[in-house]
Amino acid sequence: MKRGLCKKEIVYAFLKEHREECFSSKELIESRLLDASEAAVYRSLVSLTEEGKVLKFTSGKGGEVFYQYNTLSGCHGHFHLK
Repeated sequence: MKRGLCKKEIVYAFLKEHREECFSSKELIESRLLDASEAAVYRSLVSLTEEGKVLKFTSGKGGEVFYQYNTLSGCHGHFHLK
């Protein structure tokens, strides 16, 4: 990933690049696609969700939580699940 960015910006940039997909925090951490620790990923997701930049969805099966870049244009706030 890009150097000089804080961990939150790295998580946000990744989700923005993959705006049509949603990810669990576990997927983000285990994939090693982000240059961020487990704690940094969790903190970033909480912060980005609170800021409204990322959508948070809890699935009905097992209550797994997924995150997706929040784009209001054309999607009307719904998720693109895998």
